[in-house]
Amino acid sequence: MITRYQQDNAVESWHRKKLKDARELVNRKTSNSTIAPEKAGLLAQILDVD
Repeated sequence: MITRYQQDNAVESWHRKKLKDARELVNRKTSNSTIAPEKAGLLAQILDVD
């Protein structure tokens, strides 16, 4: 059974990866992303809020 701690860690890991991907896409450091370029800026802003 997955614990609450493991779930929180998994979500936080996903959050950090998506924020990194969005920032790189906004800064045009990558083109290999599942995030649409026109959505990257908005996603970066949303994920950057704690």
